[in-house]
Amino acid sequence: MEWTVFIMPVLEKTKQALFLSGILIFASPVLNADVSNNVEIIAASLEPEEQAYLFNAEIRFKLTPAAIEAIEHSVSLFWTVRLKLYHPRSFFWDKKILDYSIRYRLRFHALLNMYQVENMTTGETRRFFSLPVALNAMGRIRDVKVTASHEINQSRILHATLLVQFDREALPLPLRPVAYFDSQWDLSSRILEWLVQK
Repeated sequence: MEWTVFIMPVLEKTKQALFLSGILIFASPVLNADVSNNVEIIAASLEPEEQAYLFNAEIRFKLTPAAIEAIEHSVSLFWTVRLKLYHPRSFFWDKKILDYSIRYRLRFHALLNMYQVENMTTGETRRFFSLPVALNAMGRIRDVKVTASHEINQSRILHATLLVQFDREALPLPLRPVAYFDSQWDLSSRILEWLVQK
C-alpha cells in the first residue's frame, strides 16, 4: 500500500517520540491538549421540531502539512462530531440525556485523483476534486434529526455541548506515537457549550 512507503521515514520520528515520551511524561501533567485552532466550531444550533430537534453546525477544518502529507499518501483520517444534551439540575451534576455522534472518514483516492468524505454514521459517501472543498463539505452539518426522548420534552432548558475529536488511534500503528507528541496532529476542537430553550 502507498501509505507504507510514507510511513517508513516516520519510523525514525517514532523512536524519537518514544524517547521524548519517557522524559516528558514526568515533566508535565498535560503532554498534549489535543486542541488547536486547526479545527474550530464556528456555530451550532438545535431547533425544536415536533418530537425532535434539528441539529446544525458549521465547523472549520484546517489540516496541517503533516496531515495533508498523510492524506496524499492514502492514510485515512477520522473525526467524531459528538453532541451531548444535559438536563440542568440545581443540587446534582447535570444529567446526560442524549449522546449523539457523527463519525467522518476523509481519504484520498489516488486512481480517481479525488478526495472522499464518508459519513460512517449514515453510510453516505461524497467525492470532491479538491481538499478544501472536501473539508468545507465535511464541516457543514445541516438539519440532522435528533430524536427527542420523553425526558427531553419535559425539559424547558437544556445544556448542550459539541466537540469535534480527531481519532489518533485510527492512524497506522507506526504513526501513532508521533501523532501523540507532534502538535501538527492536534486536530480536535475546543468544546462548545450553549443553552437550548424551548
